[in-house]
Amino acid sequence: MKKRKVKVIKKRKSTEPIKKDKKSIVLYLLIAVFSITLLFSAYKIYSIMSEYNKGTSTYDNLISEVKKDKEIDFDALKSINPDVVGWIYSEGTVIDYPVVQGSDNDYYLHHLFDGTSNSSGTVFLDYTKNKDFTSKNSILYAHNMKNGSMFASLMGYKDQEYYDAHKTMDLYTPDKNYEIEVVYGFVIDAYKWDDNGFASDDNVEDLLLHAKSNTTFDSGKTISSDDNIITLSTCSYEIEEGRYVLIGKLVEK
Repeated sequence: MKKRKVKVIKKRKSTEPIKKDKKSIVLYLLIAVFSITLLFSAYKIYSIMSEYNKGTSTYDNLISEVKKDKEIDFDALKSINPDVVGWIYSEGTVIDYPVVQGSDNDYYLHHLFDGTSNSSGTVFLDYTKNKDFTSKNSILYAHNMKNGSMFASLMGYKDQEYYDAHKTMDLYTPDKNYEIEVVYGFVIDAYKWDDNGFASDDNVEDLLLHAKSNTTFDSGKTISSDDNIITLSTCSYEIEEGRYVLIGKLVEK
């Protein structure tokens, strides 16, 4: 009798567990990526806020140390930083800062008054101008910080009501004190500013003509190239590479 071969039927393994494993791996990877992104974002926010707080506390401490009844102790300021050339103050705003002048227009964009590296920077006078503010047009630069510090409050001059409430500022220097009579304010593309050479004392008349034609408020005042002019400049974000420029007259007190 022939032996009958028995065919063994092997059961096929289910692919369901494999599919589940793949889905789990993808899910874990997505969770990991999300967690890393969240942690990185939290770290960036913490770093930015820490820089903001460091900048604010540094200048608040400086005010308490060197400013008494609107008198500035420039000897104390010079002992901290010999680059100091003045102090600017705008009543009712956050502008209450020392003014420095460096060897270029870059260093103080990234350093506090005491030399600490910080994105808040310091208010600084253009390095090509006379440190005693006797240039035809003394130009001050500072950041438009998102926490409202430095020159962020200049954005208010885009509205007439703000100008009406802040028509003047004060500038203190080691030798003289001035009132800044605010006259014009305007938004300009940084490239147009450079192309017209508006930072040069030789082009003050052209600058004043442009300012008068484009001012965001009406001061009812005029200013000429014979006046002692001061310009405050900061970033303005309604256009790419925009700047808001405020122009005033320095009047000795």
